[in-house]
Amino acid sequence: MDLFLIIATVAAAMVAYLLLRCTTKKSLRLPPGPRGLPIIGNLHQMEKFNPQQFFFRLSKLYGPIFTMKLGSRHLVMISSAELAKELLKTQDLNFTARPLLKGQQTMSYQGRDLGFGQYTAYYREMRKMCMVNLFSPNRVASFLPVREEECQRMMDKIYKAVDQSGTVDLSELLLSFTNCVVCRQAFGKRYNESGAEMRRFISILFETQAFLGTLFFSDLFPYFGFVDNLTGLNARLKKAFKELDTYLQELLDETLDPNRPKPERESFIDLLMTSHKDQPFSVEFTHENVKAMIFEVRNVVGNKGYVSEEDIPNLPYLKAVIKESLRLELVIPILLPRETIADAKIGGYDIPAKTMIQVNSWAVSRDTAAFMNEKKGVDFKGQDFELLPFGSGRRMCPAMHLRVAAVEIPFTNLLYRFDWSLPKGVKSEDINIDVMPGLAMHKKDPLVFAQRSYI
Repeated sequence: MDLFLIIATVAAAMVAYLLLRCTTKKSLRLPPGPRGLPIIGNLHQMEKFNPQQFFFRLSKLYGPIFTMKLGSRHLVMISSAELAKELLKTQDLNFTARPLLKGQQTMSYQGRDLGFGQYTAYYREMRKMCMVNLFSPNRVASFLPVREEECQRMMDKIYKAVDQSGTVDLSELLLSFTNCVVCRQAFGKRYNESGAEMRRFISILFETQAFLGTLFFSDLFPYFGFVDNLTGLNARLKKAFKELDTYLQELLDETLDPNRPKPERESFIDLLMTSHKDQPFSVEFTHENVKAMIFEVRNVVGNKGYVSEEDIPNLPYLKAVIKESLRLELVIPILLPRETIADAKIGGYDIPAKTMIQVNSWAVSRDTAAFMNEKKGVDFKGQDFELLPFGSGRRMCPAMHLRVAAVEIPFTNLLYRFDWSLPKGVKSEDINIDVMPGLAMHKKDPLVFAQRSYI
């Protein structure tokens, strides 16, 4: 009898819970979206390549805010400048949380970096430290010789290609330039572009970025995480993190070596280790924190005669072209996912707590209503929501100055020193602009041009 009462009570409680849930759902005005299937929702409709274009097409069908069900999760996508402003400025504080996604949490040392950590006292102190010591305009300017030296090396390679093949793989050259600049700024060392250490660095970089953009089965169906073991995804993630952690630990050991020669200039890792030694924080700053911050620095820079940085302020048209490039082809076309802390309303629709929400910056930059208002001086510093290559609000990318500086020098000199054209027999429509899956946009096919020396 007692057992019967227990079973009856549990069953009644479950029925009451389901009825209450259904009633609550009916009373909410949720954003529209495509019809899904039971259990999996809209997973079968997702596209692997160019997700920003896929979501852009959906926004044309369902409006600038729509929702999709991905297993047990609900994803809300924002596709207009007006709603992006409401999310990133008006209600920014309520949307500062990050969803706990397995790949992102693992590769960021359980959210100890700035990109994927929660909005806590630790996050605010780390961001302040980075803005003052790592990514300030003065610190970025101090690495000018590094950018100019690496740019000159890239120019020399192109001059050599002019004499040999007449064509050059710009994708490979710019990746090499970016990686060399990042290694020298972050780690205070330069790898041989074709050497084993650089190949190791690039392999770790690409695998890390792939996992940062990967949804695990356990992210969508929490009680069925064992599926990730069956597919081998957990094993691959564990291997990728071990390789990343080993690499970063080697850098720490090298920096802490008392016999290490004094570097010409302090790298980011030197500054981070100084912070670790001094402990100027109200929360403990450990080696894991240092490695997480190095990870952040490494991922924060996009894949991007002689023109110096002193000349760039006098080139307003070129700066406008760079701005337009950042508008049309963003390095991270969909801003990192946020999670609602409490129930909210966006665009007149109800957004329940714990809802995952993202801004499709690629779509926002094509919001004709925003760009047709004849507004002048639109910039990418987070105050103009028509242009969001670095995001906005409390979770805006802190390394904006660093990333822009890494683009301006090579792009300016490529234009100044060479005349560019497509290889013989290639038409503009033949160029494949598809990108590989992952957090950042890397072209699926290399970008090859024919070049001729101008000077």
